[in-house]
Amino acid sequence: MHEAHQLFRCFLGKGPVPAGLAQTYESAATALQIPTDPLTARLIEAHADLAAAEYARRLRHPSNPLTLRAQLLLSLAEARPECLDAFLLNKPSAPRAWLALATAPFEACYRFAKGTLLLWWHARGL
Repeated sequence: MHEAHQLFRCFLGKGPVPAGLAQTYESAATALQIPTDPLTARLIEAHADLAAAEYARRLRHPSNPLTLRAQLLLSLAEARPECLDAFLLNKPSAPRAWLALATAPFEACYRFAKGTLLLWWHARGL
């Protein structure tokens, strides 16, 4: 369950994990036989930025365990009404959309650099 809480905090970051989502995530991960790896476990234990690490890792290895687990949690969260605000805009705004479009490349570069450093740091000794 700790894994579900960490993934939810890093990817959705708003409020506590909805009731039942952590149990549903754990049972789905077990049923789908999503593998675990030592690097993912180390990142979770260190409370690292899993979103940045997942982005950097996904660019190198698209079907790594961290990406598969993030996709599973986000799919389960998207189906819950209490998480709907994280996936939809409440008030669409043209200036906000243009600002988001203008800052997206910088955010992607920052997230990639941060994720690469996190992966390098936590992969030492594995």
